[in-house]
Amino acid sequence: MFDRLQESVSVGDLIMVFPSRVGIQAADIWVVRECPGEEDHRPRTDAIMVSMGRYSRHVAFSEGRWTLDGPDAYFVPDPDEDPNSIRTKSLKTVLEPLARTYSQYPYVTVEVNPHGKHILRDYFLGQCPLCRNDIWNAEDSQDFWLHFQIEDIDWCPADQACPVCMGYDFALEDVGYLTRLADLRDTIDQGRNPQKLSEKEFEACKKKFLSLVRERYTQQNNRKLEMGLALWDVNDRVVRFRKLYIEGKESVFSDEE
Repeated sequence: MFDRLQESVSVGDLIMVFPSRVGIQAADIWVVRECPGEEDHRPRTDAIMVSMGRYSRHVAFSEGRWTLDGPDAYFVPDPDEDPNSIRTKSLKTVLEPLARTYSQYPYVTVEVNPHGKHILRDYFLGQCPLCRNDIWNAEDSQDFWLHFQIEDIDWCPADQACPVCMGYDFALEDVGYLTRLADLRDTIDQGRNPQKLSEKEFEACKKKFLSLVRERYTQQNNRKLEMGLALWDVNDRVVRFRKLYIEGKESVFSDEE
């Protein structure tokens, strides 16, 4: 049943193996260490040597470990790693025990270079290892995430895009959104003084602020949809931001604390 894969693999690829739709065991992720090569499109599983993948929990892109980067996941080689110290086994020896236990094919799933959505669902059992599918901000995380911290983050709800389940570059872009919103917030505060901004400038600034809020949460929803995560109610977020930062009403985000 598992004598061959149905696609080629390369050294460093990730292979996720799990008893699908059974719901009693999380997936394992293995790193390809030796293989026939990309020219073999149906490689024998006994010719693919793998080692158990170690997830980079505290430092993304840690050498010798694999990392989840939103929809992508990849292994980062360690140039100083001693090949003789790596414990490997053939992919066939990984699959055979599962095939015996879960004999009703296709209950055993083998996925080469799985999408991040599938890793969240089947390896992490639906919960991001960093944000736990909850509102996240860099202030509460390990030192590695210091460069995601925003000096003026206390002005807004701490709902930054998580660099693990939503992606590292995506999260950096979200920092840009928050920084721009912080600048507009300051301009709105100044605009309450007629000597600082004309009425036309003040209204334009408020409109731009709310437009950027909508754009930010729409972008987040696009990525959340791709990753199988719960979506924001974008209209609700816009209303909350308008009430707090334009109308000056307090505690509109208190139910998220």
